[in-house]
Amino acid sequence: IMIKAAVDFVKENEILLIAGKGPALEGLKKQAKQLKLGSKIKFLGFVQEKMKATYYSAADLFIMPSTSETQGNVVTEAHACGTPVIAAEATSLPELITEGEDGYFFTPHNAKELARVINYHKFPKEMRKNAIQKSEDFTIKKSVDKVEKLYKKLVK
Repeated sequence: IMIKAAVDFVKENEILLIAGKGPALEGLKKQAKQLKLGSKIKFLGFVQEKMKATYYSAADLFIMPSTSETQGNVVTEAHACGTPVIAAEATSLPELITEGEDGYFFTPHNAKELARVINYHKFPKEMRKNAIQKSEDFTIKKSVDKVEKLYKKLVK
């Protein structure tokens, strides 16, 4: 989805960075080549933990096209670095993103809508601040406190 959408949203002097490796990587590279996006997309492969914050912080936005993400850790990581998120409206992602405040949604599997959302919306500095604030809701301490509270409630 993201490669198809990139045709419509990656502008001159912009580069789409795609991180990670997995069974879909070669197919994504092939698709980018077929769509003549070779100079507009850079495949980073596996990104070491110590480098993730650098990439998140440098990004104008983080795109999450997955419809199978169960916990959304990468969304929280992006937010913690002040990076707004564009995500497929699926699974747990609507619980992690507040539309218009720290990110936006698009209909899953819809490349045209993904491109439209990116091209139509602005991503002001305020959105970066909101993203950082949102990430603070998901610290380890707050997450443990929520689970502990749930367990206590279930035991009663």
